[in-house]
Amino acid sequence: MKEFEGKTVYLRPTGNNAKGNNNRILIARIIKVARVNVILSFGDNKLEHKYRYKDNHLSDLHNGGYDVYAIEQEVLDYYESIRISKKIVNSYSYSYQFKSLPLDKLKKVAELLDIDISDI
Repeated sequence: MKEFEGKTVYLRPTGNNAKGNNNRILIARIIKVARVNVILSFGDNKLEHKYRYKDNHLSDLHNGGYDVYAIEQEVLDYYESIRISKKIVNSYSYSYQFKSLPLDKLKKVAELLDIDISDI
């Protein structure tokens, strides 16, 4: 986390901070990194906020926090992967469409998703 000191970072809300903030990206500047805490300011705001950090995650010690990214595209890629995953799950979990797929296509889908079907 020391490598981010003085730099702009991109934050993805987690826990309670993520509620109602779908696909939201916050921009912050890390002011100081201590042994356990990080002090940052959001956007152009001069107000400083203190968070605990561990493994590139900032915590407010309640059920809220942020994941820290150096590049905005990493956050956008994360959100896109979640949307694609949900689309795949919703397409086949809540419908009978999977029953209409031929066996060879089902095996290809399982292979692409790294699902072991040898024990079936």
